[in-house]
Amino acid sequence: MTQYRMPAEWEPHRATWMAWPYLESDYPGKVDAVRWIYCEFIRHALQSETVEILCLNEQLAADLSERLTRQDIKGDIRVHIAPYNRAWLRDSGPIGVYDVQTKQPAWVSFLFTGWGARPEIELDQKVPNFIAKATNKNLLQSAAEKYGEASPTVLEGGMLDVSGDGLILVTEECLLSEQQQRNRGFSKKDYEAIFADKLGAPHTIWLPWGISGDDTHGHIDNVARFINRRTVVVASTDRTDTEQYAHLQENIEVLKSYRTPAGERLEVIELPMPEARYCDGDRLGQSYLNFYFLNDRLLVPTYNDIRDQQALGIISELVTDRKVIGLYCGDWILGGGTMHCSTQQEPA
Repeated sequence: MTQYRMPAEWEPHRATWMAWPYLESDYPGKVDAVRWIYCEFIRHALQSETVEILCLNEQLAADLSERLTRQDIKGDIRVHIAPYNRAWLRDSGPIGVYDVQTKQPAWVSFLFTGWGARPEIELDQKVPNFIAKATNKNLLQSAAEKYGEASPTVLEGGMLDVSGDGLILVTEECLLSEQQQRNRGFSKKDYEAIFADKLGAPHTIWLPWGISGDDTHGHIDNVARFINRRTVVVASTDRTDTEQYAHLQENIEVLKSYRTPAGERLEVIELPMPEARYCDGDRLGQSYLNFYFLNDRLLVPTYNDIRDQQALGIISELVTDRKVIGLYCGDWILGGGTMHCSTQQEPA
C-alpha cells in the first residue's frame, strides 16, 4: 500500500525553496546577471507564497538583501545560511510529499551524485537534512534493496513530473542509460517500485528521450510536463532541427498511445522549442517546459526567441486558473537550467 503521495506542482505550496547562485563556473561571466533574474523570480513568488532561500555565507546574504532592497522587493522571504555547492535545488533538495494516512506533509530524500557527472557534491548532499530541520518535518531516506543490501537510490527532482493522482513521467535516456549512470543495474521495475512507494505514483510513463543540449542527460522537466491531471505538454520541433526531431517525435507518439489503467487517453499538446543556441560549441538546453507553478501564477522561461509568444499563448489557453507570465532566462540557461531546475516547492 502506498504510504506517501507527491502532489502535483499546481497544488498549494507553503513555500518555494531556492539557493542564491555563487559559482562563476556555472554561469560563465553571468553570475551578476543571473542574480538579478533571481530577484525578478522572487518578486513574482512573493506575491503568492513564502520564499525560503539558502545563502552559503553572510556575504552572499548581504548581496541578496541589497539587490532586493534596491528593487523594493518585499514579502515573506526567509534567508538561511547553509551549505550547498550549486543552486539547483530541484535536484539536490528533498521532494515534498504527503503521508497518505495522516495527511501531513513530509520530505523524501534521494541521493544526489551531481547528475552522474559533476564531482563537487559534498555540500549539496547536506541540503535535504538542512531543509528538513528548518521546516521541522520528517525526512524519509529512500533506499532500494540491491546487491543484497539497502543502498541509497540516486534520483533528482528534475527527472520526474507527476500528475498528483498516480501518474509519473520520466525518460529512459536519463534513468536507464549507462551514460551519466545514476543507479547501476536498475531496471524499470526497480524504479517503478520506488515511484509507487515513495511518491504515490504507481503508473510510470517512460518517454525515450530528453532534449538535445541537456547536460543532465535527459531530465523530464525540459521535455514533457503535466499541466493538469490528464494533459501533458511536450516539446516539439520541425525537421530542420535534425539534432532532435526524430527523438521528440518518438516521445509524442508514446504519449499519444498511452492509456491509463482506467483506459483514459492523455490530452497531448505540442509546445515548440526555441531556436538552437550554442555556447563554446555546446548546444544550450533551452526549453519552455522548464516552467514553474506558483500558487497564483505560472512562470514560463523565455529567451528573446521568435517562438516565445507562441509558447506563452499555448500555455495560457491551457492554464486558466492563474496568471501565465514569461520571464527572460537567456542568461540563466548558461548554467544548464532555468527556474524549475532552481526551485523546490514545499507542499502546504
